[in-house]
Amino acid sequence: MANDVTGAAPLEAIRRELREYIGTNFMLDGGTTRLDDDSSLVEEGIVDPTGVLELVLWVEESYGIHIAETDLGPENFDSINGLARYILRRMSDE
Repeated sequence: MANDVTGAAPLEAIRRELREYIGTNFMLDGGTTRLDDDSSLVEEGIVDPTGVLELVLWVEESYGIHIAETDLGPENFDSINGLARYILRRMSDE
């Protein structure tokens, strides 16, 4: 599963895992449509409020981090880039 964030580009590894998870679990075409890493997951209609909760659970399980309710803002959970940076920060804190 996830956690393959070793090597020279851990942020890119996280982005790749997020793209794969979101493409498989939220996009009707299985992720074949190219999603820009800065696109709003909510505004693009990819993730709804229930989807955010699913994403939180997957991130917690996959990366072994706890996500506080106060961290659920759009700066952390509305784009692949925002979420990847958040995960990397949290992993370095743990």
